[in-house]
Amino acid sequence: MIYRDSTLENEVIDVVAIGDGVAVAHFWSRLTLGAGHPAGPHSVDTLIQAVLPRWDGKWLIKALENVTLTNPRTGEPVLRK
Repeated sequence: MIYRDSTLENEVIDVVAIGDGVAVAHFWSRLTLGAGHPAGPHSVDTLIQAVLPRWDGKWLIKALENVTLTNPRTGEPVLRK
């Protein structure tokens, strides 16, 4: 229920073929949380990298890393523009 008034937006940066039937995708993700979240309304940006193999004609996610953007000096979250 804490995500009931939240939205998730993804923006593809690139998709790179690294072999026959395998690709790596990079994309930005922004989670905008509403008043239902315990920390109140705020946004979180992440950079996502995913490994996508093709199985039986379908692209699947085999591995995914989701990294929150932070200021390395302060640890504070950073929103991309």
